[in-house]
Amino acid sequence: MDRAKLGKYSKEKGKRGEREVANILKSYGFNARRTAQYCGKTGDASDVVGIDGFHVEVKFVEKLNVWNAMKQAERDADAEFVNRGTVKKPVVIYRKKNEDWHCILGIDDFVELVQAYLVLKEIERQAMEQGIEADLNDIDRISRAHECINAVELEMFSDSEET
Repeated sequence: MDRAKLGKYSKEKGKRGEREVANILKSYGFNARRTAQYCGKTGDASDVVGIDGFHVEVKFVEKLNVWNAMKQAERDADAEFVNRGTVKKPVVIYRKKNEDWHCILGIDDFVELVQAYLVLKEIERQAMEQGIEADLNDIDRISRAHECINAVELEMFSDSEET
Protein backbone atom coordinates (compact mmCIF):
# COMPACT_ATOMS: atom_id res chain seq x y z
CA MET A 1 0.00 0.00 0.00
CA ASP A 2 1.47 3.38 -0.96
CA ARG A 3 1.86 6.22 1.55
CA ALA A 4 -1.19 8.19 0.33
CA LYS A 5 -3.49 5.18 0.69
CA LEU A 6 -1.95 4.27 4.04
CA GLY A 7 -2.52 7.81 5.34
CA LYS A 8 -6.14 7.80 4.15
CA TYR A 9 -6.72 4.37 5.73
CA SER A 10 -5.21 5.58 9.00
CA LYS A 11 -7.46 8.66 9.09
CA GLU A 12 -10.54 6.57 8.31
CA LYS A 13 -9.59 4.11 11.06
CA GLY A 14 -9.24 7.04 13.48
CA LYS A 15 -12.66 8.40 12.53
CA ARG A 16 -14.17 4.94 12.92
CA GLY A 17 -12.64 4.69 16.39
CA GLU A 18 -14.04 8.08 17.36
CA ARG A 19 -17.51 7.01 16.20
CA GLU A 20 -17.21 3.75 18.17
CA VAL A 21 -16.26 5.60 21.35
CA ALA A 22 -19.10 8.11 20.88
CA ASN A 23 -21.57 5.25 20.42
CA ILE A 24 -20.28 3.42 23.50
CA LEU A 25 -20.62 6.58 25.57
CA LYS A 26 -24.14 7.13 24.18
CA SER A 27 -25.05 3.61 25.30
CA TYR A 28 -24.18 4.74 28.85
CA GLY A 29 -26.47 7.77 28.56
CA PHE A 30 -23.98 10.47 27.58
CA ASN A 31 -24.86 12.90 24.81
CA ALA A 32 -21.59 12.04 23.06
CA ARG A 33 -20.65 12.72 19.46
CA ARG A 34 -17.55 12.81 17.32
CA THR A 35 -16.36 16.34 16.62
CA ALA A 36 -15.61 17.71 13.19
CA GLN A 37 -11.94 18.54 13.21
CA TYR A 38 -10.47 20.56 10.45
CA CYS A 39 -7.36 18.67 9.39
CA GLY A 40 -6.70 17.95 13.06
CA LYS A 41 -5.48 21.51 13.55
CA THR A 42 -8.10 22.84 15.91
CA GLY A 43 -5.69 22.51 18.83
CA ASP A 44 -8.52 22.55 21.32
CA ALA A 45 -11.23 20.15 20.16
CA SER A 46 -11.82 16.81 21.83
CA ASP A 47 -12.16 13.89 19.44
CA VAL A 48 -15.43 13.11 21.20
CA VAL A 49 -17.55 15.65 23.08
CA GLY A 50 -20.47 15.22 25.43
CA ILE A 51 -18.73 14.35 28.69
CA ASP A 52 -18.62 17.59 30.62
CA GLY A 53 -15.29 18.27 32.27
CA PHE A 54 -13.23 15.90 30.12
CA HIS A 55 -11.11 16.36 27.02
CA VAL A 56 -11.34 13.03 25.18
CA GLU A 57 -8.55 11.98 22.83
CA VAL A 58 -9.30 8.76 20.91
CA LYS A 59 -6.54 6.52 19.57
CA PHE A 60 -7.36 3.47 17.42
CA VAL A 61 -3.84 2.28 16.64
CA GLU A 62 -1.80 -0.91 16.77
CA LYS A 63 1.14 0.69 18.57
CA LEU A 64 0.32 3.49 20.98
CA ASN A 65 2.88 5.77 22.53
CA VAL A 66 0.93 6.48 25.73
CA TRP A 67 3.22 9.36 26.72
CA ASN A 68 2.71 11.20 23.43
CA ALA A 69 -1.02 10.51 23.44
CA MET A 70 -1.41 11.86 26.97
CA LYS A 71 0.77 14.89 26.19
CA GLN A 72 -1.49 15.63 23.20
CA ALA A 73 -4.62 15.36 25.36
CA GLU A 74 -3.05 17.60 28.03
CA ARG A 75 -1.90 20.15 25.44
CA ASP A 76 -5.34 20.25 23.80
CA ALA A 77 -7.11 20.49 27.18
CA ASP A 78 -4.81 23.42 28.04
CA ALA A 79 -5.67 25.04 24.70
CA GLU A 80 -9.39 24.72 25.52
CA PHE A 81 -8.71 26.62 28.74
CA VAL A 82 -6.73 29.33 26.96
CA ASN A 83 -9.21 29.69 24.06
CA ARG A 84 -12.50 29.20 25.90
CA GLY A 85 -11.78 29.35 29.63
CA THR A 86 -13.00 25.75 29.92
CA VAL A 87 -11.21 23.51 32.41
CA LYS A 88 -11.18 19.89 31.26
CA LYS A 89 -9.42 16.79 32.50
CA PRO A 90 -7.44 15.07 29.74
CA VAL A 91 -8.26 11.43 29.02
CA VAL A 92 -7.03 9.10 26.29
CA ILE A 93 -9.38 6.33 25.17
CA TYR A 94 -7.58 3.74 23.06
CA ARG A 95 -7.63 0.30 21.55
CA LYS A 96 -6.05 -1.74 18.82
CA LYS A 97 -7.73 -4.05 16.35
CA ASN A 98 -9.70 -6.91 17.96
CA GLU A 99 -9.14 -5.57 21.49
CA ASP A 100 -11.34 -3.76 24.02
CA TRP A 101 -11.32 -0.02 24.62
CA HIS A 102 -9.33 1.29 27.61
CA CYS A 103 -8.56 4.72 28.98
CA ILE A 104 -5.67 6.61 30.50
CA LEU A 105 -6.02 9.53 32.86
CA GLY A 106 -3.82 11.24 35.42
CA ILE A 107 -3.63 9.82 38.94
CA ASP A 108 -5.20 12.93 40.50
CA ASP A 109 -8.16 12.65 38.13
CA PHE A 110 -8.45 8.92 38.86
CA VAL A 111 -8.48 9.55 42.62
CA GLU A 112 -11.12 12.28 42.19
CA LEU A 113 -13.34 9.86 40.23
CA VAL A 114 -12.90 7.15 42.87
CA GLN A 115 -13.77 9.61 45.64
CA ALA A 116 -16.91 10.70 43.77
CA TYR A 117 -17.86 7.05 43.27
CA LEU A 118 -17.40 6.34 46.98
CA VAL A 119 -19.59 9.32 47.89
CA LEU A 120 -22.32 8.02 45.58
CA LYS A 121 -22.04 4.52 47.07
CA GLU A 122 -22.40 6.02 50.55
CA ILE A 123 -25.48 7.97 49.42
CA GLU A 124 -26.94 4.77 48.03
CA ARG A 125 -26.24 2.96 51.33
CA GLN A 126 -27.79 5.74 53.42
CA ALA A 127 -30.79 6.01 51.11
CA MET A 128 -31.42 2.27 51.41
CA GLU A 129 -31.19 2.52 55.23
CA GLN A 130 -33.85 5.24 55.10
CA GLY A 131 -36.03 3.17 52.77
CA ILE A 132 -35.46 5.51 49.82
CA GLU A 133 -34.99 3.74 46.52
CA ALA A 134 -31.54 4.91 45.39
CA ASP A 135 -32.11 5.65 41.72
CA LEU A 136 -30.25 8.87 40.97
CA ASN A 137 -31.74 8.97 37.47
CA ASP A 138 -35.19 9.58 38.98
CA ILE A 139 -35.74 13.35 38.80
CA ASP A 140 -38.14 13.34 41.78
CA ARG A 141 -35.38 11.99 44.02
CA ILE A 142 -32.52 14.20 42.85
CA SER A 143 -33.08 16.86 45.51
CA ARG A 144 -33.02 14.25 48.29
CA ALA A 145 -29.85 12.76 46.81
CA HIS A 146 -28.29 16.24 46.69
CA GLU A 147 -29.04 16.74 50.38
CA CYS A 148 -27.47 13.34 51.12
CA ILE A 149 -24.37 14.26 49.11
CA ASN A 150 -23.84 17.40 51.17
CA ALA A 151 -24.34 15.52 54.43
CA VAL A 152 -22.04 12.65 53.41
CA GLU A 153 -19.31 14.98 52.14
CA LEU A 154 -19.37 16.91 55.40
CA GLU A 155 -19.27 13.68 57.40
CA MET A 156 -16.48 12.13 55.29
CA PHE A 157 -14.28 15.21 55.38
CA SER A 158 -14.77 15.83 59.09
CA ASP A 159 -13.88 12.17 59.77
CA SER A 160 -10.72 12.41 57.66
CA GLU A 161 -9.59 15.60 59.43
CA GLU A 162 -9.86 13.91 62.82
CA THR A 163 -7.56 11.01 61.87
